[in-house]
Amino acid sequence: MRTEKVHIELPVIIGSSSKINGDLEFSSDVLVDGEACGKLSSERRITIGGNGFFKGTLYANDLVVFGRLDGDIIVNEHVFFHSNCTINGCLYTKYIELEDGANLNAKVIMSDNPKDIYVSQTLVSKKESNTEVLLEKGKRNHHLTNPGSFFSNVFEEMDREMVTAQINCSTSTGIN
Repeated sequence: MRTEKVHIELPVIIGSSSKINGDLEFSSDVLVDGEACGKLSSERRITIGGNGFFKGTLYANDLVVFGRLDGDIIVNEHVFFHSNCTINGCLYTKYIELEDGANLNAKVIMSDNPKDIYVSQTLVSKKESNTEVLLEKGKRNHHLTNPGSFFSNVFEEMDREMVTAQINCSTSTGIN
C-alpha cells in the first residue's frame, strides 16, 4: 500500500491573549485576534479579528478587519472593513469595501500596484525629511547675508546621491 503525503496549510493565529512585537512574515493566512506591533506581512489574507489590534506596517494580498488597525496598510487586492472596525493611517489598495459603521480615518490611495506606490512615496518622504534636517542645520550654523553661499554650504553637506535621487523622484512623480 502506497501512502501519499498530504500537505495541510493551517492559518497562523495570534490569539486574544497574545502580544507580539517585531517583524512577522508568513506565506499562509493570518488571524490577529490579539495585539501585534511592528511589520506584518502575508502572501495571502490577513484578518484582524474583533479583539485584534495591529500597529505598524501591514502587507497582505487580501485584508479583512473587524478590530483596530493603525499604520501603513498595503494590500495587493481586496480590503473589507466590517462595521465597528477602526482604521487609522494610510491605506494603499486596489479594491475596498466598507460596511456601515466602519471607522476609516486614513489617507486612501487606490492603484493597480499599491506596493509600488507605497514604496515610491516612502522614498520621496524620506528624501524630503533628510533635506529639511540639513536645511535647518544650515540655517542654525550660517548667517543669511549671502543666500547663494548658504545653499552651496548646505548642499556641500548633503550626499550627492541623495540630491540626485531627490531631483529624479520629484521629476518622475511630477512634484514641483
